[in-house]
Amino acid sequence: MQLTSLIGKPVLSPTGDRCGYIVEARPDRTMKKLACLVCADENEELFYVPARAVLSSLDAVLIGRTRLDAPSGVPSPVGRPVYSHGGEALGLVNDLVLGERPALSVEGILHGSIPLSLVCIGESVILYPDEAARRRAEGNRRGKEAASRKRPEKSAQGPAADAPSANQISPVGPTPLAVRLNRTDLLGRTVQTTVFTPEGQTIARAGEHVTPEILGAARRANCLLRLAAGTFSFR
Repeated sequence: MQLTSLIGKPVLSPTGDRCGYIVEARPDRTMKKLACLVCADENEELFYVPARAVLSSLDAVLIGRTRLDAPSGVPSPVGRPVYSHGGEALGLVNDLVLGERPALSVEGILHGSIPLSLVCIGESVILYPDEAARRRAEGNRRGKEAASRKRPEKSAQGPAADAPSANQISPVGPTPLAVRLNRTDLLGRTVQTTVFTPEGQTIARAGEHVTPEILGAARRANCLLRLAAGTFSFR
């Protein structure tokens, strides 16, 4: 299943009444299965539906009456920037394919599918050349975290030189640029490249600013991801 195939779909009750639409689909920690759906009602109030309550997901998503107090699973990596292990910006994650071999779909300088076994996912996605390199990077990170937990705290009277510099750069890589697929973060962005629906209809033209009308059209066409990617410059 492609995670973004659910975004924007209408949500219906067992009796067929419209409850709202899907804002976000969250995978479980293995990223192999769906954990829950984040939905918005007609007043844009959020509610959370566990995956077990999804009865059907064809043209619309039919759900049972079970609700969650808070979203389960992990945030979707869709919309996060992708960097090589050397720090080169490669593009944005535009989809997550669930299943026994989950993979990320990337749009940008790098275009295509990446096995989840080659990446580390945080606020940004770091791509490694092979699984061995990724495991080494994860081992180094965990070793540093363990060492920092064991290190005694510095005395308040210790020398100022012991304090980390405010300009110190994290060894993880460049500062991540999070691109969120919601109304607040996309509104007002400048469209860098014209955005089309899969049928070729224009959602937004290059140079336009994202308006509520453009957001609504993108949501109805299930093209929020395309709109987000269209407002991001890879140069």
